[in-house]
Amino acid sequence: AKAEQARSSVFEFRARELHKRLLNAEAEAATYADSLAEIHHVLKATVDEALEYRRREKSLRGQVERLQAENRRGATNREAVEHLFAQKLELARSERDMIALQLGAAYEEIAVRDAALADSAAYMQALKRRNAELQMQLRALLVERSAGKERAERERERER
Repeated sequence: AKAEQARSSVFEFRARELHKRLLNAEAEAATYADSLAEIHHVLKATVDEALEYRRREKSLRGQVERLQAENRRGATNREAVEHLFAQKLELARSERDMIALQLGAAYEEIAVRDAALADSAAYMQALKRRNAELQMQLRALLVERSAGKERAERERERER
């Protein structure tokens, strides 16, 4: 009976330890989820900024085209004005390209965090399965211990 009680205590201790590990894994998963939400927020701002630069690029392209038409009609300082707007257009493109690179890096970071979150979720599932197995073993031990006590009581009653 003492051996069964010791085994039962060991299983209970293991079950508590696995439960603690499960809680830690769930907390880690929540942290990953918070990080992903933060990255999503940053990414949204980056996308909005990229769209703004694209809009500005279209506007500048339209301006360059209008200036080119004006130059064809004989406007003065054609080369200087075209050069100025071409520089602005190039600057807008450079800014857009930089935003696109940042966006790519953010997508890579999200992919890495998604993979880490998936690993964490798989680990949590394994812990849950192991916890369930240990709980089933603990129940079986408790049933076995209870049956052993009943047998011992019946034998004592027979001896009387």
